[in-house]
Amino acid sequence: MTELHLDFDENRQLALIAIDPSRGNRQWSALRRLFEERSDNAFIRANTIEVPWWEFVSHRDALRFVLRTEGIALRPSDEVRQLLGRARDREALFRSGGASETGRPLEADIQSSLAAVGFDRTLMPYQARNVVEIARLPAAATFSVPGAGKTTEALAFFFYSRIADEKLLVVAPNNAFVAWEDELPLCYPQGQITRLIGGMSTVEAILRGNPEFSIISYYQLPYVMDSLGAFLSRNEVCLLIDESHRMKRGERGTHGSCILTLSSLPKRKLLMSGTPMPNSPRDLVSQFRFLYPEVRTDETTVIDDIQPFFVRTTKGELGLPPVERLRVDVEMSEPQQALYETLASDAVRLLMGLAATERIAFRSVAKIVQYMLQAASNPALLVNAPIGEHELVAAVLADGVSPKLLAAMRLTHELVARGRKVLIWSGFVRTVEHLASLLVGVGAEFVHGGVGTDDDDENVFSREAVIRRFNDPESATRVLVANPAACSEGISLHHVCHDAIYVDRSYNAAHYLQSEDRIHRIGVTRETVTRIVLLNSPGTIDESVSRRLEAKVADMADALNDRSLAITPLPLDDETDGIDSQDIDDLREMLGL
Repeated sequence: MTELHLDFDENRQLALIAIDPSRGNRQWSALRRLFEERSDNAFIRANTIEVPWWEFVSHRDALRFVLRTEGIALRPSDEVRQLLGRARDREALFRSGGASETGRPLEADIQSSLAAVGFDRTLMPYQARNVVEIARLPAAATFSVPGAGKTTEALAFFFYSRIADEKLLVVAPNNAFVAWEDELPLCYPQGQITRLIGGMSTVEAILRGNPEFSIISYYQLPYVMDSLGAFLSRNEVCLLIDESHRMKRGERGTHGSCILTLSSLPKRKLLMSGTPMPNSPRDLVSQFRFLYPEVRTDETTVIDDIQPFFVRTTKGELGLPPVERLRVDVEMSEPQQALYETLASDAVRLLMGLAATERIAFRSVAKIVQYMLQAASNPALLVNAPIGEHELVAAVLADGVSPKLLAAMRLTHELVARGRKVLIWSGFVRTVEHLASLLVGVGAEFVHGGVGTDDDDENVFSREAVIRRFNDPESATRVLVANPAACSEGISLHHVCHDAIYVDRSYNAAHYLQSEDRIHRIGVTRETVTRIVLLNSPGTIDESVSRRLEAKVADMADALNDRSLAITPLPLDDETDGIDSQDIDDLREMLGL
């Protein structure tokens, strides 16, 4: 009988499949066909197949069928036997709907057990309820809204079921490091988290010391995969993925492919995101595959599949007053209108006649969307675009500051004169810097991705230093101009600021929701009025963005069973992140295609 040898490459986290093709040509062809048809990540050689372990375990049923029908005997290595046993256990847990033999602990038991191991923070009732649900699971998610205390929940999840010498490893955005460094000692006073920074050799040296609590950024992750794999292999580790929607592209993206590669190694796993489905159910697929790679899922089944394995605290449960949103229409100038219409004509030519699957693949679609957003808000940005030498751009520049920026300045001056601090959002770095310079007289500073994340008090230009000044009620910094891509996560401004102005928005629902939540989160009293002003250029792509954000948030609310999650539709007068085929469909309709 032909034998299939199944081994495991620990360094690369690969399943290695091999048979002697000279003794089983037909059988080998069947195996090749299986992985050619089912896997986008398999590397097929003359007589071996290499496939990521996280993906291999999801093909086990199909492989068993081929082995049985083709008369092939499986010869797994000892390590593979152990890994397959763990896969069977996880799949059985999934099939049981998350039920376990131990059942759910009681909330009182959670609190007392945490106190017994030195956990020093008393959980809020909704946090205790969530920990009860996830503490019994080896792989789960907390999708609570920003500000509901997901970090505390995650640490409680870790400490409640912690075994001797179990380590904690957090993957998080750079801007969340300080929050974890602050939160861990509050929950566990003797704990201190170690930053895995400084390059490959430095991180490798830190990991060789087996740190008890450590944190690494999404950016650093791809450069130290071997060291992380070795650390996870030689230790019992609980792996937490903070802002897990960042891995939504799965194997098609750098972050997602790295995290999926590590998915079979941790003892326990937890996802954390307030906006886990920013665009569509497809965003959840890679996150669920991280939790349960043994279970095949896709965008048609993932919402049902993940239901038993996540918890969520809603804004309604937190008792937060609703946000007041006001759309302010700002008419474009005549030169700006002419420039926008030229770009819209380019978009019509680009989109006309293209199939949905084709047009979303074209980088030029996202680029023209970006140009249209810039033209509708701050057309001076187009001076560096291919259209920058066009006479229409020169006419707009001669016109001076755009109407939207002037409107933002006027509203800001009015609010500051009333003693209020103001947060201004734009997706474009040069708009952020330009607005801050125009408003420097009322105490404006800015933060975007190019501003360093150095927590050194001596660095007055660091992101942390700017935010500290803005959060100081007595500080002269009255206005913060920020970029959602860099600042929509990991900061809290709600104690001093209750007014935000959006100069522009993209199709990225996660960026929008999380940026709103910087000033609307737990700690805001019922008497506080949080006001959001959305500047809108009538008849432009702004209206398409608004419609699509409302639809995406409604879809996420359905998936998460959260009726308090919504962007109330507002009446309208007659490289962009987050764009998808339905966004382009809406744009096409707006353009009359």
